[in-house]
Amino acid sequence: MTQNPASQFESLRHINQTCTCVPLEQLGLDTSAQQVSITDKPLAVSTLFANTPVFLSQSDREQIDAVISAIYTLITLPAYRAHCTQRSPHIDHRDDDTQGLVSGFDFHLSAGGPQLIEVNTNAGGAFITQSLIREHNQRLSKTTELCSAHPFGNDIVITKDLRDMVLAEWQRAKRTGNAPAHLAIVDDNPREQFLYPDMLLARTLLQNNKTRVSIVASRDLHYQNGILTHRDQPVDMVYNRLTDFSLHDTANTALLRAWQDDAVVLSPSPLNHRLLADKRNLQLFSDALALRGFGLPETAVETLQSVPHTVALNGASEQELWQQRKQYYFKPVDGFGSKAVYRGSKITRRVWDQISKGSHVAQREIAPTRRCVQQQGHLDSHKFDVRAYAYNGRAIALVARMYQGQTTNFRTPAGGFAPIMVLPDWACSGSSNCC
Repeated sequence: MTQNPASQFESLRHINQTCTCVPLEQLGLDTSAQQVSITDKPLAVSTLFANTPVFLSQSDREQIDAVISAIYTLITLPAYRAHCTQRSPHIDHRDDDTQGLVSGFDFHLSAGGPQLIEVNTNAGGAFITQSLIREHNQRLSKTTELCSAHPFGNDIVITKDLRDMVLAEWQRAKRTGNAPAHLAIVDDNPREQFLYPDMLLARTLLQNNKTRVSIVASRDLHYQNGILTHRDQPVDMVYNRLTDFSLHDTANTALLRAWQDDAVVLSPSPLNHRLLADKRNLQLFSDALALRGFGLPETAVETLQSVPHTVALNGASEQELWQQRKQYYFKPVDGFGSKAVYRGSKITRRVWDQISKGSHVAQREIAPTRRCVQQQGHLDSHKFDVRAYAYNGRAIALVARMYQGQTTNFRTPAGGFAPIMVLPDWACSGSSNCC
């Protein structure tokens, strides 16, 4: 007999709030063949890696997979693509068939199943997650019957998927040859980025005897005579980590022109962001009538009803939303990293007057669930979300991000990236414990 989802959620919440039987050793990951340690970056390691895993049910994992699959089906539909491009006609546009390297789909767990709260096309952390899973799989003591040979995910498969993803993008861009000769990981001042270690891990994992991988500041790229170069060396593919999603900053002019001329494979591209990560898309994902109008199959429409109700701020809804603001989070259309995100219960009238002209969307608040942690000899409680790194309609890896405060961050002791242990549904019943 299938368990009631709400009952299963309560059982899983009980496990996450009480289980302390799978403590994790502190990690110090190598980020290159030269043994550059992840701890060499000036950050507190205790806030990058959590000291406990997070538990997820098999049903929740399947729901996450279904949501991702439905959204990737949606972005193939001509009517949806036309809507997204016509909505921002001022943004330079070029159509292509790329999917966007390692997009992040962020979920909060609830009695109704996982709720998609955000999509990011510049989602950092996929390569840290791969290393995190590999290291903890090797270290985990087999002390519980719920552990499998790959308790946090099959890191061998994840490694292959991350490598294959680059080759798949290369082929989707209709390039000849088996692989790019020079892949540049591009960001604005990469060494200053908090997740620079993730780029180092990406360089190590993606480089091989066919593909050289560099980490490059966008301002150091040059475009002339149909060739994008870095230090006079041609670049034929870019893994884009920039948060200038439309590439309108002057530092990114060379990259924009090369992409417009199809002189480089750029992934994720401005088009990938427009189709997936523009926050206005959350309104479409949660609107069954709109989804049917785009031609999305009914099973996918039903799946996306798990996306929290989202509306764009405009004059027609302004007064009603102000009155109901405590039920919502307000997110900028082109936001990232929790910047300029406001919780409705804390928003001031001054801020409201600034954002209510259309720069934000309002998404119904889904409270994050919590995980207990051992900290300085006592139990504490952290919020967490679940991030699925995905490519071409399929989740590659799952990770939790544990934190305290209003939004996800890496400033909480004993918080940060946490591996996920998927429990069979039978284990999430009654007053189950994890072991």
